[in-house]
Amino acid sequence: MTSAMSVSAYIAVVRPKVKTSLSSSDYKAKWYEIILLEDRLGDPQRTVKGLLHMRIRGGEDPNRQVLEYVYDATKKSSSKMQGLRGKRAVQIARFAEDEIAGRDTRSNKKAFLYVVPVATKDQLSMPTDPSQPSFCCLQDILRVCAEGHGHFPTLTSRMLRTLDHWLKEQHSVPHAVEALFRPSALERIKMNVLNPAYSHGSDHHGDRMATPEEAMARMMEVEKCDIVIINPVFGSDLKYTNQVDAYVVNKFYGLGTPDYSKLKVPDKSADSPPRREKAWMEEYPLHRAISIGDMEKVKDLLAKGTPVQELDKESWGPIHYACWYGQLEAGMILLEQGKCNPNLVNRNKSTPLHIAAGCGHPALVQLLLRHPEIDRNAMNKEGQTPLDVCEQNKQNEWEHAATLLKEALNKPYQKIRVHLMDGSHKELSLISGNNTTVEIMLNQLNFPDSCKQLFAIWIASRNLFLQMKPEHKPLHHLRDWAEIVGELTDCNPEDETPLLYVRRDARLHMEAERKVQDPMAIKMLFDEARTNMLHGMYACSDEDTVAMAGIMMQIIYGDHDTNRHKPGFLNDLNLKLLLPSHKLRNRNMNWVEGILLEHQQLTHQGMKDIQTLQYLYLQRCWNFPTYGCAFFSGQIMSRPVSGSSRHIVSVHVGVNCLGIHILNAQTKQLLYSSRFSNLQWEYSMEGAYFQLRTRDNQSIRVHTKQAALICNLMTKLHSRG
Repeated sequence: MTSAMSVSAYIAVVRPKVKTSLSSSDYKAKWYEIILLEDRLGDPQRTVKGLLHMRIRGGEDPNRQVLEYVYDATKKSSSKMQGLRGKRAVQIARFAEDEIAGRDTRSNKKAFLYVVPVATKDQLSMPTDPSQPSFCCLQDILRVCAEGHGHFPTLTSRMLRTLDHWLKEQHSVPHAVEALFRPSALERIKMNVLNPAYSHGSDHHGDRMATPEEAMARMMEVEKCDIVIINPVFGSDLKYTNQVDAYVVNKFYGLGTPDYSKLKVPDKSADSPPRREKAWMEEYPLHRAISIGDMEKVKDLLAKGTPVQELDKESWGPIHYACWYGQLEAGMILLEQGKCNPNLVNRNKSTPLHIAAGCGHPALVQLLLRHPEIDRNAMNKEGQTPLDVCEQNKQNEWEHAATLLKEALNKPYQKIRVHLMDGSHKELSLISGNNTTVEIMLNQLNFPDSCKQLFAIWIASRNLFLQMKPEHKPLHHLRDWAEIVGELTDCNPEDETPLLYVRRDARLHMEAERKVQDPMAIKMLFDEARTNMLHGMYACSDEDTVAMAGIMMQIIYGDHDTNRHKPGFLNDLNLKLLLPSHKLRNRNMNWVEGILLEHQQLTHQGMKDIQTLQYLYLQRCWNFPTYGCAFFSGQIMSRPVSGSSRHIVSVHVGVNCLGIHILNAQTKQLLYSSRFSNLQWEYSMEGAYFQLRTRDNQSIRVHTKQAALICNLMTKLHSRG
């Protein structure tokens, strides 16, 4: 950029939320915040979020220009009128003219993306003017970018995705992120000492050099010295002889040529402990205590809250050191008292079991294999299992360790219970311990190929239902459920007990479901539909309710018997098996008479086959707008009725392949329903809500901590048509 012409520069000012994230080899966008500001792009009615933007003048240092611009641009947002001083400016990408074409047309040739890291302590006050820069969570921004809807200009979206990819790459390089956020060289200068006798002019070797007396006189003129020491032997040309301070005798000298075939040079691999320096000992005291076998120190550090799974700069955790040094007691303390993950991996993807097996420590191998969450089939980067590493290294008591591993591979796996919607359950094997994925679990259910797309694994408690992706690890979600509940709801996590379910995939299109012929799949879809019907999640008429209750009578009690199935046969107890509770409260409807009549007609029609009746039940459900919905919880403000004020209404928000539907959580009344084609939605990053707008200018704001999940699901289903 030495040309006299100026070029566009977009600046991503990045701030880590916590310092500990900088040393991790993993990357999560939620660890970082980035500065954005609003821009109208010439349209006063429409605003978008954008990065800081400037023009770089040719012929001057671009990095200095970027840092000065960031300082000036953030002055107004600081309570002390002091802008943010970036550590450095790093150019990470260049965008050509064809990449810039789109909504953002401010740059007509090329633009550069710079990253300016700032410290965690650097703060900006809350902006009173939306056009002023402010920090936003990078994860939320990327989620909104993925949803589209014009929140960001085309170029800005591309740059944000580029930044996300670049940060992920930096985390995979040792110490790269720490170096990025390290104070600049100028900040690291603590003291600068100048030699007053040094001449700033251009001296030549042939020029006369100052004598020591002249240099001393010049120094005394500039600065007074407290004490002066002159080397008395300097320049005396005294002769000195070497003097031996110590010597070591080679004890192998004279024993002949060694057998080099028996010598093994240690292999410096990723599974050897890193060199320890003083800084390491101070920064990672738990790692240090384990490596030297100081168990009292280990217990004391854990009692003080030292993170049990903290990785050092070489991506080793305390449990890795315990397995390397054969510290059995330390391993027991970390697993039992510290609740450490037994499958914690280092940079080489080696688990503690890999390291214990490779070092030949059978006691630790046995300890790990007894852990209920252990993944005995875990593979490192080289695709090796712990048994492979053990048989390759052959260290210490490797034969005993190998025997334990082989015995473990022949033992049955731990089981986990997955519930079906008819109240039964299946026991599935945790083939990879707590690393067992949803995909592995679904494969154990042995669905026919035509039915694999129909179902998914859900994790659910009383007030939260989440569908998991194939790569998700259910045991991790079960372990972290209290945190997830606190993040996505206002409920007390102690009242939420999570269970795993096999349920209909929320992304399934109705056309695919109508083609299902497999009896097991039809039964599972029927069981889920019946459960949702009884819970009032389907908005249906009284006539449909009676017809479906009649089908259930035929399924449960068989053919109609006039002597047995009289009005007194149906009481409040068995009516709960046929009707939703909110329908039962309607005493104006003669439910018993209608259900018995419908039951009698089905018997006269010869409807006896259970599968046919289940399919008939599903056919009626397919006509309901809320069928196939993934339901979320939220709140809306009621519309004012004459003589009444607005109030908060708790609602169920349902999203299926057709659109979005809102049910009153108490009365189960359908309050709102719209197809995606007639709808626009917008997720607010600032608050826990999303906004719905229809083509006829109707607008509804739904307040929920699950707003991001809802909008993301709507975007996916709408894009699939």
